[in-house]
Amino acid sequence: MTNRTVQCEIMPHSTPATAPPLLQTLPLDDVGKQQTASTVLFSDNSGRRFGRQQCDTPCDTILSSLLCYYQNVHGLRSKVADFALEASSSLYDCIVLTETWLDSDISSSQLFGMDYTVYRTDRCLMNSTKARGGGVLIAVRRSLASALLIQAMDDSLEQLWVTIKIDKLNVVIGAIYIPPNLRNEVEIIDRHISAVERAVNSTCINDDVLIFGDYNRAGLSWSIHTDGNYLFVDALRSSVNAGSTHLLDGMAFQCMHQINPVCNQNGRFLDLIFVNSHALPACSVTTAPDPLCNIDVHHPPLMVSFDRPVEALFIDEFDSSRFDFWRGNYDAIESELRSPYRLIHRHIPKARPRRKPIWGNRHLTKLNRLRKSALRAYQKNRNPINRTRFTSASRSYKTLNKSLYTMFVRKTERNLRLNPKSFWRFVNSKRKEEGLPSSVFLLNSEASTNNSKCDLFAEHFASVFNKEHASPNDIAAAMASMPSDVFNAEVFEIIIGEVSKAICDLKHRDC
Repeated sequence: MTNRTVQCEIMPHSTPATAPPLLQTLPLDDVGKQQTASTVLFSDNSGRRFGRQQCDTPCDTILSSLLCYYQNVHGLRSKVADFALEASSSLYDCIVLTETWLDSDISSSQLFGMDYTVYRTDRCLMNSTKARGGGVLIAVRRSLASALLIQAMDDSLEQLWVTIKIDKLNVVIGAIYIPPNLRNEVEIIDRHISAVERAVNSTCINDDVLIFGDYNRAGLSWSIHTDGNYLFVDALRSSVNAGSTHLLDGMAFQCMHQINPVCNQNGRFLDLIFVNSHALPACSVTTAPDPLCNIDVHHPPLMVSFDRPVEALFIDEFDSSRFDFWRGNYDAIESELRSPYRLIHRHIPKARPRRKPIWGNRHLTKLNRLRKSALRAYQKNRNPINRTRFTSASRSYKTLNKSLYTMFVRKTERNLRLNPKSFWRFVNSKRKEEGLPSSVFLLNSEASTNNSKCDLFAEHFASVFNKEHASPNDIAAAMASMPSDVFNAEVFEIIIGEVSKAICDLKHRDC
């Protein structure tokens, strides 16, 4: 899912010399014209898609896609099982949640399993005086290389900053929650703007920044700008205070634009999405057709499609030293490979690929393919027909998925007495977080492949190893002070039969 090719409309990109103001005064006689312009720029709650002008993608570019989900979930502690079931079949590459209400008692694997790399900032004494509530979370699919952006972190705020590598692009994802009692605190807003500045400064010229957050700015009224697919604050219909002014000015100074046109049932915008100028033409926002959690009337779930064309990498010159396969001695290669290949087939059992989810079957896999196909059609053309097809396919998948999961849990419970190891293996799989992170950092070095990760670990621990070979005299001097029954330094011989017997005595691990 790292490279998804989606046919879509791309808006021609041009970077403005200065950031346009987010706060503008809209004349009363132009209010109707401004609202009419929204039919050209954005998607409304009916599912119609706007704001993406058609253009031809150059043949020397590839399309980097990222499907993001955002929601203020208003607490997950009482919804762990239901949310985990939804997340196990999620089609989103990145999931951003606010007001998680999580703490150390609930591990991330209980919510997302092993399919996502999860970053959390739970509410604590460092970022809030209240013990309950709050908290933000960013989950990135493990197939994407992601890492925590340390430069922009601030322990005094409930926020997160994660960088995701897609093809040749780096996308910075930010999550922020500002509680209602702190929304007018200028110091809190300034700290957040400082974090935004550090995040923007950590990127390269073509990188993208997306910030999701519940800013609790109910007094701000947003309208579509006539010159682009972003919104500005209408001063005549808004209640602007010092906190709002600092937020809008700070975002405008960092060339960040608010692009969320979806209001809640009260006609207010509590959840805002800011993107930088580079990401502006590549992003589109609409109501999520497949919510992962119960919907709060004050916080509709949002789906953000990020489709960015980047230059394809072509290699014009080849290395002069290459393999000449036409002149290869394949008979010798076959003779050398034949023996171990037969041994592997004779003694190593074949393991079936693990089904995802483990309680699934062929019918569930087929429904999941139909659901993905319907979502791609809806992303391409967001009309009511495609939306209905997707919701119908998703409903069928969820019904069967929930039924199979219930049967799986009951079977696991029945096996508690007969096979307690299987039961506790299931419990531990929900408690533990396994696997290496997508990216590993050491000083200014970054590693995203298995070999490069091992090299970084070797470099980190190299100082505690002595690479020099000890002479026989040094070994004799060291052995002189050791008891005779502790270690036998005599030369010994390794026999193949003993190695084979030791391998056979090993306990087999269930895959």
